[in-house]
Amino acid sequence: EIIDSIVERYQWVKQGLTYCWNMDFDTADTHFSLNDDDFLWKDIALAEISFWRAIYSDSPTIFDETLTILERAQTVAKHVCSGYRRDKINPFSKSLDNNNLIEHYLKLEAMTGLAQIHLGKAILYYKHRSYIKGPYHLRKSWVWFDRANTLLKKIQEMDNQLPLEELEGCINFGLGLFHFGLSMVPPHYLWFLKLLGFESNREKSFDELNLSYDVGCIRSISSGLLLNWLVYFIKNDFSSALDILTGISVQNPYCLLVEFSMAYLYHLDGDKTKAIMHFEQSAILSEEFNLVTLGCQYFIGDCYWELCDWENVIKYTKMYLEGTDNEHMRCFGHFKMAFSYWMTKNYELIGFHIQQVKKWVKLNFEHDLFAKRMAHKYEQINGFSNLDTLLIRIENLIMAKQFQQAQELIHDMESTARDYLIFDEDPIYLTIWSSYYRGKIEVANNNLKEAEYLFLNVVLPLEDMVKGTPNIKVIPFTLVELGEISMKINEPVVALFYFRQAKEYRNYEFARYLYYRIVRNLEVDINDHDTVESTLEKHDWEETRFHKLSTCAVCDHKIMSLRKGFYCKGCDNRIHKKCITSSTLLPHND
Repeated sequence: EIIDSIVERYQWVKQGLTYCWNMDFDTADTHFSLNDDDFLWKDIALAEISFWRAIYSDSPTIFDETLTILERAQTVAKHVCSGYRRDKINPFSKSLDNNNLIEHYLKLEAMTGLAQIHLGKAILYYKHRSYIKGPYHLRKSWVWFDRANTLLKKIQEMDNQLPLEELEGCINFGLGLFHFGLSMVPPHYLWFLKLLGFESNREKSFDELNLSYDVGCIRSISSGLLLNWLVYFIKNDFSSALDILTGISVQNPYCLLVEFSMAYLYHLDGDKTKAIMHFEQSAILSEEFNLVTLGCQYFIGDCYWELCDWENVIKYTKMYLEGTDNEHMRCFGHFKMAFSYWMTKNYELIGFHIQQVKKWVKLNFEHDLFAKRMAHKYEQINGFSNLDTLLIRIENLIMAKQFQQAQELIHDMESTARDYLIFDEDPIYLTIWSSYYRGKIEVANNNLKEAEYLFLNVVLPLEDMVKGTPNIKVIPFTLVELGEISMKINEPVVALFYFRQAKEYRNYEFARYLYYRIVRNLEVDINDHDTVESTLEKHDWEETRFHKLSTCAVCDHKIMSLRKGFYCKGCDNRIHKKCITSSTLLPHND
């Protein structure tokens, strides 16, 4: 009878939260108000409903109301943990007061509840930029999840038939969230987090979130959403990530987070048409919450940016900029407006947005630094250069998987590569960028050998010329592309050689993103800096294929490293770079 009653209560709570997940907050409130019983998980569920309202809204009133509801749930949970149980805290407490097993179970409920309440507080305080209260509650959440996990293990050791799956799933969600989140913290902050007692473990987080998702507990949807991003970003598995979201959406067809996550997943994978469709649906679901609607408009504009649909970029980005108070996407948003006006020949409207780029730049945002440099160049030459205009368009089209259009622009760039009247750049840069983008297209089409050859044409003639130049990212990015190709063709030592070379470069744009790519390929925690370094350093580089080819075909001297030589696939000979010209790097049939 006790077990059946516990299971029934959890099912009732999950049903109410389902309304919440599907954006029907009023029905969720009504669901819980119909039951006059006062027990812990009812308070926690009401707190969660209010929490999501506060997440989707920027209203100070909703924020204050949510904190009040969270405080109430926290007070109830504290009473249970302290042993001061009231009759109505849990329907089983009065009749089973002397049953130690039930008492442990109720305390486990309360500990799990406290962990989630503090987590909710931490997220809300971070959202409102309270960087003292946020970490405080984050630390408290971790402590309660850890304590709950300890108590759970003790109860599992006892002979009982209590339904622990729900609480075990909730605890695994919390532990998985912390283990993964902390694995993403930069190395220079990690010592402090370890000092506070936090633990990071990416592989463990996968197991914990999988367990939480599979058991179908109250936190199953949250675990599935987290797992989706882990699978995509860390495992680089779009299909599995999409399967997780699709599975959640079957039971929750109006879940905003699922819809938005699916939109963003398609956006990252390059399917802009489906991304726009899901962002538009997200905007409909969030019409009561202007904050989310504006975010959807920004990302719709971003999809059109990569499709080079300048009129729609202006339309949606303008709506976002006029409606938002968010400082963090203003800089790049204004840059996109300026560039789109340039492409549509509305030159008189560009100056304002260039000034706004400089006003809103955030130095820790990679895209903002790029926008700042472009704005500075614009002011110097009173316009965007022909080369920059082409490179931005080509990069965007490749990200949107519009390869035919990208190829046409690359051909245009190659056909004018030596026209100094059109390009105020050394022609070699145009050849380099041409090979780089053709290589990326070949990788997307899984033509790895052709891509490798094109990427080698990038690295060898250019690396010594511009090492350390901030505005040239092509060398380290190309080296990582070569490393990833080597991983795909099962040459890990060769891949490590390329990754090691890439890490030697500094002060270039989007360096942080490249480091994440290296870490993903090495399959280590992002904060495990020592492991990254030791993995890159432990191999005997003299044993790689780049050192086995012995002599230069031109001067007959021994070639000792990739940096000193080039492998000509046309005639199977190694050649010192000093013995060749850039034209030698072109394919023989060209």
